[in-house]
Amino acid sequence: MRLGILIAVLALQTSASFATSEKLSPSAAFRISKAEFGVIAPGGFQPSTRVPLREGQSFGWVIELNAAKDRVRWREEIRLPAAPEEWRFEDKEGRHSLSADRRTSILERESRIVDGVIHNFWQLTRGDPKGRYSMRIMIEGLLVSTFEFDVE
Repeated sequence: MRLGILIAVLALQTSASFATSEKLSPSAAFRISKAEFGVIAPGGFQPSTRVPLREGQSFGWVIELNAAKDRVRWREEIRLPAAPEEWRFEDKEGRHSLSADRRTSILERESRIVDGVIHNFWQLTRGDPKGRYSMRIMIEGLLVSTFEFDVE
């Protein structure tokens, strides 16, 4: 499993359709207007709950938000159906940790909000398991989205 950031692609694709869900944080420091999980396909970001099990296939989330600040702290927990052959973290930003069973990666980072959007993407690598994956996304300590998807 390889962590990768696809800023240029997503900067052009933020107009893609998202599932809309207005959520106001208790502190009113930010408001989530849209959150979507998907894959990067030839046409750009495509919302999906299915990720083709193909080496190099990118998948991840995009969250549209309004915030009082231009940066937010977020945490992503991704749980795999089995441990992959290896976890690769090419991104040097943030803090990464793995669960004892190597099935869950936890990434904590602070990101600049660009055009009202934050995002994170991974790429499948040889040895990644097929099956049901799940992700939990927290912003400023609050759970804002949960995604379940199948890698097949």
